[in-house]
Amino acid sequence: MAYCDDVGRKATQKARDTVEKGKQAAEETLRGVEQSYSATFDNIRNFNVRLIDAAQENADAVCALARDIATVKTPSNLLTVWMNHGQKQFDMATKQANDLTVLGQKFVTACTAPMTRTFQQAFTQGTT
Repeated sequence: MAYCDDVGRKATQKARDTVEKGKQAAEETLRGVEQSYSATFDNIRNFNVRLIDAAQENADAVCALARDIATVKTPSNLLTVWMNHGQKQFDMATKQANDLTVLGQKFVTACTAPMTRTFQQAFTQGTT
């Protein structure tokens, strides 16, 4: 009978330990989700601000073009203004695309890092 009680106590303790490990893993996972959500929100905000900045830059460029066109005196000046505007727009679009690409890469990295770290920790703890 004492043997059965000892086996029962060991099984109960093992079950408690397993439940405690599961609880800790769940808490760590929740912290990882919260960190990921926070990082996601910050990065979406930064991305949106950059999109608004790009729209403002483009609107300013269109207004500058309209002003320059209104002041031209010869057809050759019109062609020069138009060509300069096209080059500036191309350069601006290239810079904006690069900026958004960098922000997008940071976004993905920042948003997935907490969850990846949490799952790696949970997996490591679960296998030990």
